[in-house]
Formats: sequence, structure tokens, C-alpha cells
Amino acid sequence: MIDDKKNFRTLNSTLILIQQLQAKYYGKVGVDIDTTLSKASINVRLGSGEHSANVIFSSDSEKDRQRKYQKLITLINTQL
Repeated sequence: MIDDKKNFRTLNSTLILIQQLQAKYYGKVGVDIDTTLSKASINVRLGSGEHSANVIFSSDSEKDRQRKYQKLITLINTQL
């Protein structure tokens, strides 16, 4: 399900949405969101150990960033 109200136009706006997820799931068992920033990408590591997953947001299209965000939410839900 795609939320049309979320802004994925830029990496900065996508970062804000990822930070909102960090705040929402802070302290939840099994959810560890680690965000690494560089000039052209955001690397989000979810979980730890062998059950971790990476989602990389870069200078993708807006639709690609939106799709990756949805993937990130799916991964979070499997960790809860």
C-alpha cells in the first residue's frame, strides 16, 4: 500500500520519513534502525546479527525510494 501523502521527492525528505520510523519504533524488541548518511545515499540497517537487512536509498527515482520505504516497513513488521 502506497501512501501518497508522504514526500519521496528528495533524499532529504526521505530521510525525514526514515527518522520518523526511528522515533516510532524506538525501544521495540528486535528493531534496530541504524542510518548511515553520505552525500548521495542513506543506508538503513535493520536488526542485528544474521537477521539484519540493509535498505539503501540513493539518487533513485521518487517511485524507487517509495518502494524501498515500503520494503523497509515490511522488514520492520517482520522484526516485531
